[in-house]
Amino acid sequence: MQDNGNEEYFEINLRDLYKRAKNHFLKILLFTILGAIISVVYSLTIPEKYTSQAISVKAETSRPNADMGATSGLLNIFTSGPSSSANKTITILKSRYFFRNFYEDDKFLFELMAVKSYDIKQKKYKVNQAIYDETNSKWISKPSFESSYKVFREHFTVSVNQVSDEIYTSVKHVNPHVALNWNQSILSKINEISKNKFLKNSETALSYYKDLLATEQSLAVRSVLISSISSELQTIATSNSNEEFALEIIDPPYLPEKSSEPNNLIISILGTIIFFIISSAFFIYIDFRKTLFNSSQHKSI
Repeated sequence: MQDNGNEEYFEINLRDLYKRAKNHFLKILLFTILGAIISVVYSLTIPEKYTSQAISVKAETSRPNADMGATSGLLNIFTSGPSSSANKTITILKSRYFFRNFYEDDKFLFELMAVKSYDIKQKKYKVNQAIYDETNSKWISKPSFESSYKVFREHFTVSVNQVSDEIYTSVKHVNPHVALNWNQSILSKINEISKNKFLKNSETALSYYKDLLATEQSLAVRSVLISSISSELQTIATSNSNEEFALEIIDPPYLPEKSSEPNNLIISILGTIIFFIISSAFFIYIDFRKTLFNSSQHKSI
């Protein structure tokens, strides 16, 4: 048979494998059914998670110094305003610096690290009792910042559409209300941080202009400084009234009604296929072993 070429030899072996598998059809079928049942049960034990999403764009912050000539140059030295690049905002959102604002929140940390699952009907958490004392509402072993950050990055994702500059934030949690609240808090916090940083720069510039004005004798320079101070005061007032400072929310976070994971159907199908392959390979291997054993016994006789 081998002299007829590799292709024929391969076909004969495939046919032989099929015949050997067919000899154990019932056993393979039973193991496959068992695998399907195990896969379904396993998928049902995985806690459901809900994903809340939002779409934002980079907020446009206008400064009242567009037509101020030299004054504009002075202002831009100190207050360049928010970056027009969405990538900068995304970098901040992914940073440890940003996460620390939430790590210090005990309620947030409890929902992130101590909660294992959530009964949506009874509205009750299943808590990891090894690290959190639910009775006394205190940590037995508070998770480290680094480990908490890694878990947070598994729950929170952010990306940008490079064509439209739309920013997508997604938060998942076993409790759909927590997923919604986290997404809202994250968007609110990035706007708050960006605004505070911008106002701090503006106040620094304002203080500098006032110091210069107190010692400057030139009327021309004093005129520029007075205009700069006026413009900076207007900028601070405008910024204080703007809540969406870094990101303008186009599609706000929503309360998810259906779980996003696990995908029970995919897990069940993959589990069934894996059990079928393993059981088929096992029984074919056993059959080959028997054939080789009988062949060696026959030759020895």
